[in-house]
Amino acid sequence: MRRHAHGALIPALLFAASTGAARAQAERVALVIDPARSEVRFRAQATGHAFTGKTHRIEGKATLAPGGLFGVEGATAGVEAESLDTGNGIRDRKMRHLLETDRFPRIAFRATGFTPREKTAPGVFHGVLAGSLTIRGVTKPVALDVTGAWAGSALRASGSGRIRFTDFGMKPPRVIGLLRVKDEVRLEFDVTTTPASPAPVAGR
Repeated sequence: MRRHAHGALIPALLFAASTGAARAQAERVALVIDPARSEVRFRAQATGHAFTGKTHRIEGKATLAPGGLFGVEGATAGVEAESLDTGNGIRDRKMRHLLETDRFPRIAFRATGFTPREKTAPGVFHGVLAGSLTIRGVTKPVALDVTGAWAGSALRASGSGRIRFTDFGMKPPRVIGLLRVKDEVRLEFDVTTTPASPAPVAGR
């Protein structure tokens, strides 16, 4: 009897595991960033003052299970480098020259994993989002502190991290002669995602 029960247990466990995996996959939702409700910023410190650059020209996509960041691996996001605006035309032109936006028009991020920092309420998450950031053709690993929440099948998230110009092969620029920008830059983002529209069916 025990032998029979033991033999039946293994297929039952395999069935449960496959069913759970299928359910998790089925529960995932394809999301896209809504640029009208999203913003990417960088904050830099120069001699005697600080400045911020920002853009709403953001695109990105992910397929996640609502409630957390399950499945975030492979999620992507990008901004148009030329669209970053600091509110100063001279500074913006120098920044675009530094980024070589004509050759490298896109700054791109690709997620590789999420590590929760603490237990949170259902539908809310806080942790470290790991990934790779590509600027001016150079790709480096980054870690972003992220907080977010689900509202139905939509997701809102905010985060920040730090990078250095020199990590991406860039010399910290000078602004108006002697005003040198510090090497370290703070990155920030606020994004809102919505369910992606289903792909059109051929012939319809």
